[in-house]
Amino acid sequence: MKYEETGFQGVDQQFCVFAMKPWLRKVVEHFPGSDVATHILTYGYIDHEAGVSLEVLACIQEKVPKIQLFDGNDEISVKIRIGQVMDDEFYILNEDDDLNVRFQTKIDALKQYEVKDTLKNARTFPFIRPYQNIEYPDDIQILLYRQDLEPEAVWVRMEDVTDDHIEAKLLNDPYDPNFGIHAGDWLKVYVKQLQDQPMYCYSDVSEKSLS
Repeated sequence: MKYEETGFQGVDQQFCVFAMKPWLRKVVEHFPGSDVATHILTYGYIDHEAGVSLEVLACIQEKVPKIQLFDGNDEISVKIRIGQVMDDEFYILNEDDDLNVRFQTKIDALKQYEVKDTLKNARTFPFIRPYQNIEYPDDIQILLYRQDLEPEAVWVRMEDVTDDHIEAKLLNDPYDPNFGIHAGDWLKVYVKQLQDQPMYCYSDVSEKSLS
């Protein structure tokens, strides 16, 4: 399978195996077995800033009828961003208990990237999905409104969710400077649905909020 088929939910907190490629062999050259490995074992996670990522755990040699999983290297951390392997086939290893124990040090280190539960839940909101960046689950495209201006599509990064809106950070300056906001500004994002139309996300900055 490929990432475009699974999305971030098929990779997050999963043991993902990718076929070895020349550029990957250089990446894992300090891991045991890198010279003979046919695959690499990685662990998927979400970096709020860098998007869907893979922590390299170990090298694998798939040689029928035996598969050898080499030891990892706790002295270094090697990360792959999902965009680097977006078009590559991979599969999931389901030996969760054994692998979790064996690579506990690396997996525990990834807890620093955990976000609050409200943001985790927001990543899976059905109305978010059509506007969500495939590589950056916390980034969504919204419509920007301001009185007397044409609406404009911009990218924001979700930071938190309240009872009635999403708190987000603007990622790019609007094309029209008359919106009066800039990348890095905080916005309140709301969800709206017109009759017989899909839901969409928007922020009205006629009176800038959360700045």
